[in-house]
Amino acid sequence: MSFSTSVCVRCSLQRQFPRLFFHTSSASLRGQSKRKHPPPRNWVLQHADPPPKDPFGGYNRTRYDQNHNSSHRAAPWSHSNDTARRFNDAPRFKVPRGVKQQKEAIIIRVTNYWSNHSHVQRFFHILGFENRKDYARLANVFAGRIKEELHSSSPEELDKLWRWEDLQNRMENGPNEAIDRALMARFLKIMPHVDQEQFGFLQAVDDALLLTHPAELHPAARQVQRKIILHVGPTNSGKTYHALRALAGAQYGCYAGPLRLLATEIFGRLNNGDIAPTGADPTKKYPRVCNLITGEDVKILDDEAGLISATVEMVPLTRKFDVVVIDEIQMIANSERGGAWTQALLGLNAEEIHLCGEESAVELIKELVKPAGDEVIVNRYERLTPLQIAPKSLGNNLADIRPGDCIVAFSRKSIFGLKHLIESKTGLRCAVIYGKLPPEVRVDQAAKFNAGDVDHSVLIASDAIGMGLNLKIKRVLFSTLKKWDGYKNVTISLSEIKQIAGRAGRYGLHDADSVGIATTFLHQEHQILASAMSNDVRELKYATIAADSVWLGRLHRTLPPSTGLGELFQLLQDVAICDAPFSITDYSKLLDAAYTIDEACPNLSIATKATIAQVPVPWAIPEAVPIFESMLVAYENGEIVDPEAIFRQAGLMLILEDVMAAREEQQSQKDTDGGASPVLSMRESSIRLEGLELLHKMLCVYLWMSYRFPVTFCMRERVQDIKLATEAGIQFCLEMVSLERAKDIDERLTKDSPPTSESPYA
Repeated sequence: MSFSTSVCVRCSLQRQFPRLFFHTSSASLRGQSKRKHPPPRNWVLQHADPPPKDPFGGYNRTRYDQNHNSSHRAAPWSHSNDTARRFNDAPRFKVPRGVKQQKEAIIIRVTNYWSNHSHVQRFFHILGFENRKDYARLANVFAGRIKEELHSSSPEELDKLWRWEDLQNRMENGPNEAIDRALMARFLKIMPHVDQEQFGFLQAVDDALLLTHPAELHPAARQVQRKIILHVGPTNSGKTYHALRALAGAQYGCYAGPLRLLATEIFGRLNNGDIAPTGADPTKKYPRVCNLITGEDVKILDDEAGLISATVEMVPLTRKFDVVVIDEIQMIANSERGGAWTQALLGLNAEEIHLCGEESAVELIKELVKPAGDEVIVNRYERLTPLQIAPKSLGNNLADIRPGDCIVAFSRKSIFGLKHLIESKTGLRCAVIYGKLPPEVRVDQAAKFNAGDVDHSVLIASDAIGMGLNLKIKRVLFSTLKKWDGYKNVTISLSEIKQIAGRAGRYGLHDADSVGIATTFLHQEHQILASAMSNDVRELKYATIAADSVWLGRLHRTLPPSTGLGELFQLLQDVAICDAPFSITDYSKLLDAAYTIDEACPNLSIATKATIAQVPVPWAIPEAVPIFESMLVAYENGEIVDPEAIFRQAGLMLILEDVMAAREEQQSQKDTDGGASPVLSMRESSIRLEGLELLHKMLCVYLWMSYRFPVTFCMRERVQDIKLATEAGIQFCLEMVSLERAKDIDERLTKDSPPTSESPYA
């Protein structure tokens, strides 16, 4: 087939591979082209990619720059709201099958105004090509070499040059994105051969972006013959219980969990002697001294303690252990946090590593540890109590809600709307748990629910209950199975459905023969739930790896000295290569953080910037950004970072003081009259609750920084005091709040449609 841009060939290829043409209309994407021939050139340029802005467009600082009259440099690029949305929202089309068709797809892509795409221009700019007039010339020279290479290469050569099998797998999730990554990688390899004097430096960039053997970064772990013991099974199967008993009997051991909440719970249980070693009498106490290490909290009870409980990111890889327990091992495939699990698995110097999680991770784990020669043992578990899907949905019959039920919703608005609706229509009182609540408040709400407190007999929660809390739930009722993903409402994953539904009927929290029940509010979602629960979770294919400071430093040295952390992350996001079964971390959500750090602290080393980029700032909350920037500016200037002054300037201290005054007034009324009416209105309580949630998150940010930069972030004790007061204020607001947003939920239930058999998991 000829690859000229003749009308007939172009139309034919456009119909065959519609997603390869960004300028196609919605009708043509459905295979119903409104045009018989390609549009004129100016129309293509108009629709292929929007005109660049400052200098290439797309960097997502619009929200912040509009709300704050900032003089910051408009960091040049993040196409998360451009390209990513286009990939996510586009219909799923049939990916080109067969080597010949895939070659054609690549050639179409590279010749279809490739250099006009903003992310390609950004790629050229990061590499040091400043003149935009050169971009088309670079792309044309490169395209010619690509055509020649694809036409002349055998399948074996294609596999070697293009990592063809890996490219085919990645095309399943987004053809354009996968092809562009492959093209950028080939650009770095081909152009040095075109002109060594002008492009020779690209070879060093290419070498720095390649990570082929991550396990070799941990030589100490490679010197140990490790035993990997997998404990896999559904929720409420006892898998973690058996692993923790092995840990409790070890002289030197570590628990690595996904949440500070879980790490703190295991820390308490080990110190209290609530976990019996393997083979010991489980009815007796076996206290062990255990230290706690998380990002925001460090409790060293004894410097010589043999046990540590930590979040996965904080596991000390330099220490030698007898036993390590890594919880929720399926998180190793998470595109954002999975790198911490991969690093722990490959880097831990331990004789015995227990991995707890889903069956879906088994084959991937075997593949990861096979090169090191580690022994793998798989222990499989079944649920200790039955879990059933109710024969029908709840519908709008809220009168059927009873004590011990957990209603699941996926937004703060829905949670408080349901709370008001249920309390007003049933007389039952509700506890609430959701992601923005501090872990300490979540534990308190869970404890009140578990105790059968008359004021907390029903639980309304988000997917935050999926991990980290033991709850006496009799029934899990999904108010919806859809969740906002940043762009649109999507059905939650099969794994999430199973994990949340599995919280019903937890073993040891009800009678031994208790049965857990799960169902939905909506008739049309009942079949989706039933189908999901009857299907197996898909096997994981990739383990995520993240760039450490050494890797980032090596890459930075190959680029212009002015290259910032944001540009390094962008290059990793777009081009970094690693062999299967590894996949590079998704840095898209870290770009805002990286560019903010570049602007506030331009003189810091890349390693220090990379450390700061991991701080848990709630970037989605506009008010959080200037608060964090104030901390960074003070740190950059070598000043003491005064948290109270920063929070007062942001208005958060005033909110806290107002709430604490109202709390004292409420308590005074109770002491005087034996009862009291709310001293804050529903709206006032809601607004103050949001402010306190933000204050708590920023206090945790300060604590996180204080453990890494203790000289300038030196007011840890004062922050701990404010944090305790904030948690008390949040508890008070939860008692006062009853939002005025139940109407939308009530209407949605009223309009519920009949059952349907359609399911994404069928």
